[in-house]
Amino acid sequence: SIIPENFDDKAKMFGLCAIVLGEDGLVWNMRILFDSPLAQKYGYSESASSSAPNKMAEIISLIDKRLESQEAEGSKYLVGSSLSAADIYWATMSMAVLPVPLSIMPKTKQNQGMLMFFESNSKIPKIKKVLSQRLIDHQHYILNTYCETPAILGGDTLNE
Repeated sequence: SIIPENFDDKAKMFGLCAIVLGEDGLVWNMRILFDSPLAQKYGYSESASSSAPNKMAEIISLIDKRLESQEAEGSKYLVGSSLSAADIYWATMSMAVLPVPLSIMPKTKQNQGMLMFFESNSKIPKIKKVLSQRLIDHQHYILNTYCETPAILGGDTLNE
């Protein structure tokens, strides 16, 4: 199971999942970086948008520190010593700030705009400052080991 049996680990895992995908989490704040119809649905305002990079950086730093402490315990995972939903959530959603190689997510005519947006997020100074090799290594490990790669989502492949 990707949900830990131990209640302490379960609480940690659901907490990590919430800050990645929940209200005011990483993905939520990514969606309000710029005004758009989607951003309006997530409560876009100039104030919310201007604080989004700080919140995203704080979440990314928390994940990195968690991986660092887990590494010190001999674990490659965010919670405990085995794969959890938090690892899958983080590895897949971190693509929004940590671009992946084309071997993991091939570029298509249909997804190239999204991939360019994700790459631009990784260059926002406050976000760029907190991205680490540890985060990249974890993302690639989880995606290559536990997820189907390359992630073929359909569309017309672009040869680059």
